[in-house]
Amino acid sequence: STKGKELKFKCKKSDDLKHYIYEDNGVWKARILNGQLQAIFKVLSDDENILILEQETVYSGNQVVYFMKKNNQFYLVQVAYSSILKNNESTTKQGIYIKTKE
Repeated sequence: STKGKELKFKCKKSDDLKHYIYEDNGVWKARILNGQLQAIFKVLSDDENILILEQETVYSGNQVVYFMKKNNQFYLVQVAYSSILKNNESTTKQGIYIKTKE
């Protein structure tokens, strides 16, 4: 995660927040495990190797999640700028996902 003009990333311990990402009538959505809706995504790409989903952020920016289908890895990249805070923030995360059904 980085803030401001410099790209200096600091590694942080995982927040261990688990999400359930699923397709509902052609729309990709995310919920946290208590059932609260977190996000609705737009599909950027979907083939036999990768699924790429995009979500706009609260501030100017977006979040993109890359799901690597062959090895169950995911990568999340979020970049945003807040005109109120007059600052930008970038976050990258990676991990594994568990596919529960087709």
